[in-house]
Amino acid sequence: MKKIAMMLGILTLTGVVSGVSLALINQKVEPRVLEQQARAIREAVLAVVPGAVQFTEKKLDVETVYYEVFDAEGKLAGYSLPGQGMGYGGQINLIIGVTPDFKKSTGLKVLENVETPGLGGKIGEKAFQSGFPRLLLEPAVTLVKGSRSKDNELPAITGATISSRAVVNIVNGLIKKYRPLILKENQAVNPK
Repeated sequence: MKKIAMMLGILTLTGVVSGVSLALINQKVEPRVLEQQARAIREAVLAVVPGAVQFTEKKLDVETVYYEVFDAEGKLAGYSLPGQGMGYGGQINLIIGVTPDFKKSTGLKVLENVETPGLGGKIGEKAFQSGFPRLLLEPAVTLVKGSRSKDNELPAITGATISSRAVVNIVNGLIKKYRPLILKENQAVNPK
């Protein structure tokens, strides 16, 4: 009985020391992690809109954030829309750039994904993301096997159709959500 009590005491002490250590490490590291995430978002916001040099964060409500992106002359170059959704392996976080009229995509950057390396993980590679500039957003983006024949088609990654489809679904969802809100807001600010 003494051995069991001693073993439980050692396990409890080990658990407490480990828990406190992890809490202290997290407290020390968390600000750096948050800063790196914010830097990655800032870089992606500018990267998905060609000619972008600055941006303004806009909030339509507590959870609806987007970015107005401007060129060197201060002219609106487009919008960067952050979004997320589930892929084959888990959550996918991305930012898509769109033209001011929401007719075409200007670029896409996958910020985070846990898709299968070598297959679905290819959504984070330049080869897949290079299909997004000048991609027609109206009608909605469709996924195709092989090469595209229409301006709104995106070739799927061979062997990773679920991951490719997840990105397309996220993009179409973002356009459906933001297009009416932003265009309506712009009409209210700049009536013709």
